[in-house]
Amino acid sequence: MLWMRYLLYTFRATTHHGVHSPFIFSLITHCFYNRAWRSRTFFPYSEKKYKQLTLLFKAQINSWLAAHKLDYQLEILEFNNQIKPITATLKSQNRPRIVCYTHLHKHRKKWEGYLKNNPGILIDFYFWGCQIERDIQVNQIFYLKIL
Repeated sequence: MLWMRYLLYTFRATTHHGVHSPFIFSLITHCFYNRAWRSRTFFPYSEKKYKQLTLLFKAQINSWLAAHKLDYQLEILEFNNQIKPITATLKSQNRPRIVCYTHLHKHRKKWEGYLKNNPGILIDFYFWGCQIERDIQVNQIFYLKIL
């Protein structure tokens, strides 16, 4: 059933060619549209495989932050039914943040509501999602295929 819902998601999602923000384009091409990611990814059909991919996901984003010398704080949080909007806490930090959520495939309806009700740069990868604090860019939602 998971693969069927993912297949439906891919009809709405785009690849890096559909992204017009240079900042987001840089992030996704460096992290997910390269040989390193493509050669090591697979469909996460079990929790063990999902955890392996999540570690790789985090490593790719850290690599991008280091390569571009960006001083962003990276946080990985599990998205669940108790998640509260973090927009207010994003602005209170001295340093910009990228908050990546895991387990979105288990909470799609809640995540869709979160996307509609929270400003910022939001990226939906189906299994993961990122919320980025960036004052110089307008609020946008990106639906991207990376698997």
